[in-house]
Amino acid sequence: MSAFTVSLETFTDADYAQSFRWQLGAAEDRVFYDFTGCSMEMMVRKVAEDVEVFLKLESGPPINGESGIDIYDPGTETTAGMWEFAVIIVKEDLQRIPEGVYEQSLIVRNPDGFYQDLWRGAFTNKVGPTR
Repeated sequence: MSAFTVSLETFTDADYAQSFRWQLGAAEDRVFYDFTGCSMEMMVRKVAEDVEVFLKLESGPPINGESGIDIYDPGTETTAGMWEFAVIIVKEDLQRIPEGVYEQSLIVRNPDGFYQDLWRGAFTNKVGPTR
């Protein structure tokens, strides 16, 4: 799988929480990505070559009040096997990142240890008025 371009826009006055259902192919032939046993990691840097990491997210069981990536199978009758993941960034973490445009990527680690480039793109953090 080659990386897709996904850009994220956040604001410092609210948590960012977005769920994604990854699918490949056209609507009639789509195949949902099976994240069974996978983990994910996302980093945000001003430019990819920088040493400084402004935000690092890892998958794991969601902990209330912390940023991270939650991978789950909705498991309902109509959505079983349609794996989803949520990227959650709490307001306090966003407030520590200066306003601006950064680079980010989301990497999937498969159960066999292979790292896949799921997406890359811009990460724009804006100051929100309700602080």
